[in-house]
Amino acid sequence: MAGLDAQQRFGIGAGALALFAVLQLVVYAGLLVLALGLGERGSMIGFDLARTFNPPNRQGIAAGMVNVGGFVASLVSILLVGLILDARTGGTATYGIDAFKLAMSVQYLVGAVGLIGVLRTRRLARRRLLVEEGIVLRPVLEVLAERTRGVK
Repeated sequence: MAGLDAQQRFGIGAGALALFAVLQLVVYAGLLVLALGLGERGSMIGFDLARTFNPPNRQGIAAGMVNVGGFVASLVSILLVGLILDARTGGTATYGIDAFKLAMSVQYLVGAVGLIGVLRTRRLARRRLLVEEGIVLRPVLEVLAERTRGVK
């Protein structure tokens, strides 16, 4: 940067900072799209399990429970974020980045509870298929390994 005056150095610095901000925005937007796409697939699995493992006269109730469960998880996350922000700042509206980092991390806890529920339900559904219908489902990793090797 030798030979550049202060205004030119400032312009280069501001341009580099703007480029960095745009790159961060693109990366975070991509991660958001990925997370939303995965979340949608997860809810569809929930609806499918509710439809598959409930008698026809209870499918509406089962679908309603799946739908309400997603909304409750969202509202619990929002509530916990707010409670943590208030606890970290003493109720004042002066939230720092550290308070937001801690508060937003509570979503991992809610997600972990959901993942545990999905894994438990998966295990119970597989066991029910085996006992009631004699259907043995192979592990996902085994199926994926065969597909990558080209075995059908």
